[in-house]
Amino acid sequence: MYHYVLSSIKFIFNKEISDQVNFQNGAVLEPDSALDCNSYAGSPDQAVGPVDGPDNRERSDAYRHVAFHIDKTWRVIVCPDGIQWILQKRKGNLDGRPAWNAVRFCRTKSGLCGAIRDKVGGVSPEIEAQLAQLPDWVES
Repeated sequence: MYHYVLSSIKFIFNKEISDQVNFQNGAVLEPDSALDCNSYAGSPDQAVGPVDGPDNRERSDAYRHVAFHIDKTWRVIVCPDGIQWILQKRKGNLDGRPAWNAVRFCRTKSGLCGAIRDKVGGVSPEIEAQLAQLPDWVES
């Protein structure tokens, strides 16, 4: 498999490349040696390039558990464990897309409404309607 991938890369780029692979941690993988994927895997924060599909990083613009967007600057997500809502503010970039920072963590709808009033201020009637449809508590 290793040689097939290596020959495909050589064919696509029409260049001769080294048969050994160098990793960031200084390790070197020689052809036909065993690869322990866990020891060479980078963290998701080290990913480069745009993310095409849903993402499991809360800061990501493509995060899969967005409850709703309040406006271009604010949104509400559900944490990956499903135990709280998180009010987020857009700040900076992650992988060439907008990044989001957590501002408040809320288990109840009343707490989320208070956090939105404190941080965002007045919201549109559409957002009020979405808030009204939320359950009183986040259920895990």
